[in-house]
Amino acid sequence: MQPERPVLYAALICERVLHEEDGVNTLFRVIDTINIDLRDVSPDTSEQALQVPESGVPLQFFLYTKWGGPAGQYTERVTLIDTNNQEHNPWPEANFELRGGHYFQQIRHVIPLQIQRAGRYALRVYLNDHPFVEVPFQVNMD
Repeated sequence: MQPERPVLYAALICERVLHEEDGVNTLFRVIDTINIDLRDVSPDTSEQALQVPESGVPLQFFLYTKWGGPAGQYTERVTLIDTNNQEHNPWPEANFELRGGHYFQQIRHVIPLQIQRAGRYALRVYLNDHPFVEVPFQVNMD
């Protein structure tokens, strides 16, 4: 039986996605926690003065989504929910088509961030401007 609306089969955060020549995606290091060693990013590396740089810690990872369901045109949008539960929308939308049946659509988003503090974050995935799912991740700084 065909679902009445699109189905999200996967929403994963990973360090890298390799799109193979045969169309298959290889996901590297699926993650839910990012550990930042402040000794690697602090402007002052003395143990007493370790701190997050004023501009934040630059990170880059990927959000991979896989959709299936009824034929139609769809738009996926991703926002960041920060540690204060504020929503930010820094990335472009992805327009895609589903053909129905056993056809799936896979989308890869490059997610560059400047992280200011440790805590719980989430990526909120919208489908046609309706919130669909949140993918949480934890940032630790030591």
